[in-house]
Amino acid sequence: MSNESMKKILEQFVDMQIVRGEYRQFMLERYRESIKRYKTIFLYGGGYSGFVAVDFIYNELSGKEVYFIDDDPTKQGKELYRGIYCYGMEKMFGCDSESSIILITSSWYANEIFEKVYRKPGVRKSKYRVTGKLGKVMVDKYFINLLIPAFGGSNFDLQNSQLQKEKLINVFDLLEDDISAEIFLQRLFYICGVIPAMAGFASYPQYFPQEIKSRFVKDEVFLDCGAYIGDTIEEFRRQTNDVFKKIYAFEMNSDIYKKLQESPVVKDNRIVTMNKGVSDKTGTVRYRSDDGDSSYAMWDVNLFEANYAEIVSIDDMVEKGALTEKVTFVKMDIEGAEMDALKGMKNLLKRDKPKLAVCIYHKTSDLTLIPEFIKETVPEYKFIIRHHSGSMSETVLYAFI
Repeated sequence: MSNESMKKILEQFVDMQIVRGEYRQFMLERYRESIKRYKTIFLYGGGYSGFVAVDFIYNELSGKEVYFIDDDPTKQGKELYRGIYCYGMEKMFGCDSESSIILITSSWYANEIFEKVYRKPGVRKSKYRVTGKLGKVMVDKYFINLLIPAFGGSNFDLQNSQLQKEKLINVFDLLEDDISAEIFLQRLFYICGVIPAMAGFASYPQYFPQEIKSRFVKDEVFLDCGAYIGDTIEEFRRQTNDVFKKIYAFEMNSDIYKKLQESPVVKDNRIVTMNKGVSDKTGTVRYRSDDGDSSYAMWDVNLFEANYAEIVSIDDMVEKGALTEKVTFVKMDIEGAEMDALKGMKNLLKRDKPKLAVCIYHKTSDLTLIPEFIKETVPEYKFIIRHHSGSMSETVLYAFI
């Protein structure tokens, strides 16, 4: 398929999403009005989606009894968000079906929760046996799907829909080849919930397409932002035949950082490891880990069981003399903090114009915001996109001169 054909599909698709978004907004306003009539509101799902739901309807919650319900015992009995406490399912037993509503606020487990709570008379489930205890209380599983479409938010700002359309087309026009254009379209389709995963595009090794490898120099200075346990460093050393000047490895998660330090791949005096995250400022941030593999920084959300880590701006490091070399290559896989990290190295980007490998799959807005920011900062950059898995993860934007 030609680039022009794909561009036409993009324009038509965006127009369709704008109409879809207008309908979604109309339905959400109907939810606001409907919720007002209930005295008690149970939000089943005490995670990120539940917090978003609270923010959306917070003004409608005044004077009401509001509870989070969650099957995770570590959350029960605690205040989760904005003064709302969490309880087990038994909290809903005996509720008044005329004045109570259960809003399922888990985008991942909505169907499972619905089947658990809303069952026909005479059907029992061994763990909870709630038949008859909830009566005919209203259980809604569609609200959260409207509120948080496509795994984390819509890419379309309805107040500026024409501007959003122009942004997508402008970024599309920046791409150097047809495969980048096709991956861009597929990424957009996935964000909008049209396709379940991005299959058929996987290429390896990640972070080292030919457009990057062909631009290696003998004195490479590599910034590995989100170094994990050193897997990218190991591949970098392989791809460069171990000819490089310096590697700076940043890993925010202290548990993972210990593994990084123990890895033989970093046992080289040319490699500097730092137990720090990369951002637009230097300071401290809260973060939460998922099974020890991924760490998510949190500025404003008061989640329990959060850890603390240092973060650093690359421009601050340069200014303070902690980074003196000319940087030639930057890789970023930092769980949604990529945009902040780029802002924190804006001066370095202008000065050194390094090759870039930046993940753009953690946040839906990154698909446009990251290439826009890079192009605005260094107009000479060229862009390609590559995808490196059989699922929705590992979509990377590459920029080079």
